[in-house]
Amino acid sequence: LPYGPSPGDLMNWAILIADGSDPLQAAEESIIGTTSDDIEIQEAVRRVIKTYFS
Repeated sequence: LPYGPSPGDLMNWAILIADGSDPLQAAEESIIGTTSDDIEIQEAVRRVIKTYFS
């Protein structure tokens, strides 16, 4: 990936999951948008996360 989420974004994602949020929804709220403005990159991140958590 050309960009990555910051450690703070990853911590936010982890906290959302620990608080009971669905990992995919939590990713939408925290790390997917911060990874890149490019829709194709965001879709790639979604696919990786969905593959792992499905």
